Amino acid sequence: MAPSTPLTAATAASYSLSIRTVSGGLAFCIYSEGPSPQILRQGLLEASAGSPSVYTRLQELYYEHEFLSYPFRRVTLYYEPEEATLAPSELLLDGQDELWISPHSEEAQASGSGAPEKSYLRYTLPDETKTFVLSWSREALQFLRRTLLIIEPLPYFAPILEERRDRGRSEQGRELLLLLREGAIDLFLLSEGELLGYNSFALVSSHEAKVLAGEAVFYAFSFWRHFTLEGSADRITIGYPEEGMVASTSLLEVAAHETGELLSPYIAQITQLSYRSLPQAPKAPSPTAH
Repeated sequence: MAPSTPLTAATAASYSLSIRTVSGGLAFCIYSEGPSPQILRQGLLEASAGSPSVYTRLQELYYEHEFLSYPFRRVTLYYEPEEATLAPSELLLDGQDELWISPHSEEAQASGSGAPEKSYLRYTLPDETKTFVLSWSREALQFLRRTLLIIEPLPYFAPILEERRDRGRSEQGRELLLLLREGAIDLFLLSEGELLGYNSFALVSSHEAKVLAGEAVFYAFSFWRHFTLEGSADRITIGYPEEGMVASTSLLEVAAHETGELLSPYIAQITQLSYRSLPQAPKAPSPTAH
């Protein structure tokens, strides 16, 4: 199919759709797969200010933009987890993922105080023996599964983490990967391609870059000391998102640079990068959505 073919419900089966939830909206990418993938359409859809939750934002955007509901060949959802932990894969039991995140959830539900408002998901890295157990909005996930029928949910950090693992196999020393996102920070410890540790923290301030940087430095140093990393031999990579509303991504970019400056007297190797979850490929002429 030529790239200029209009995107319709009838032609969508030849394309794949990736979406990423962001504060205030939804980033998307429609592309053809294969040895030379081509991006057919990509962008950022903004929800109204009156949509307070990820579920209401998705519901609004899917009703407004018909092409999101087309029967694509494959649909991948990149979500920002509400909670997450890293567990040995061999210890996970079906139906008990919630206990890895909320150990007292069974007692809470038995007493009637627990609200079944979250879905618990898993993500296992290729060739790893550890699995991420993550939570996300149950309403939002159920809505997408009703609307799209087949959808693969992945944490937003999956492509970035796999890329850093591949790169790390040819590098010596350990790498602390610090990913800033709106309202939270995710920390990963890598050594020669192996994931050694993970933690996630909520960021209290979301409006001032210096305060965000101060929080990021606090958590980075805590992680650094816990794993006894060395400032002269080990390294840190600080990532900030490309996808999202401009006000948010710009703030996080400034916070990332400030974090690097605050850490530079103590850590010799500091890298800063912008990251994205959605595919990147040579862009083709955009089709017309009907």
